[in-house]
Amino acid sequence: MALKHVYCIRPQCEPSNELLKELLATRNAKRGVHELPTRAELMPRDLKKVLPFVTLARVVDDDDFEFRIIGEEVIYAYGENFTGRRLSALGDKVTDLVKHAYRSTALARKPVLLEGWFKEMDLKAFRREILLLPLGLSGQCAEYVLSAGVYERTRPLGAQQRVVADLTPA
Repeated sequence: MALKHVYCIRPQCEPSNELLKELLATRNAKRGVHELPTRAELMPRDLKKVLPFVTLARVVDDDDFEFRIIGEEVIYAYGENFTGRRLSALGDKVTDLVKHAYRSTALARKPVLLEGWFKEMDLKAFRREILLLPLGLSGQCAEYVLSAGVYERTRPLGAQQRVVADLTPA
């Protein structure tokens, strides 16, 4: 079945999913007073519940990312393992808005929350929420982007309800 998908960027980074709320809280606790936590500060044991839904991408330059870790649920959702591949090489498997969100997360060094709506040809729909978190040393472009995406069956978002935020760094 072919899928139609639409993503929007939420202007406030407040996930509705409990796993993503926990991930954001863990990230905030690990960073302490620093702007960003480093990759070493976020250990897999800290992410135990959300690990199957996680990707970790290393910033290759301001415009591309290399996937280093891909969770089991991400592999299942996409039907393949992207470990070692670049975001730019994924073609239409990843929308331009998702690519923009990765770049914005790295450059602005701020979390980004995406909400996606997928509609199957039989009109069943599901919602996806993706939280992207920068990791690295404060004062520099992020070194990694940690993301987690979760799905739930639901009704699609109407066009009049979509919210898009400008993520261009100031």
